[in-house]
Amino acid sequence: MSKYLFILLAVFAAPAWAGSASIDLSRNFEKVFSTPSGNVLCGGNPRDKHHTALYCLVYHNKAMPKKCQTKGHGLDLTLNAKGKAALRCAGFEFLPENEGEAQTRTLNYGETIRGRGWECRSETTGLTCRNSQGRGFTVNRSRYQLF
Repeated sequence: MSKYLFILLAVFAAPAWAGSASIDLSRNFEKVFSTPSGNVLCGGNPRDKHHTALYCLVYHNKAMPKKCQTKGHGLDLTLNAKGKAALRCAGFEFLPENEGEAQTRTLNYGETIRGRGWECRSETTGLTCRNSQGRGFTVNRSRYQLF
């Protein structure tokens, strides 16, 4: 399998990780960060520039859509530099560990991280990410909102 095909499968098809014991976003993204609670893990600025500008895996969310509850754990949120954010079921059989933890920055409460066409801010109320058009999402353990 070519390196690029593997990267495409890894980033765009979260169910391809189903059953996987670990996830390492640092292989595919220049900026990898998590919320202080560790509930949200994100990768931004894809190394090959052909993927979504920002990918976030939300481990726990009480407002998870019913259709996702039967497919496993977690939610995937994606955001490009332009356009709407997207949400889908992560589909993991169990929650993956962050294999690239040493390369993962903790985005402390009150901090903002910026990438190519996106930015995220961590607050005690959750993580808010938006793109250059002001579109994005807010997420925490209790809820999510796309805007």
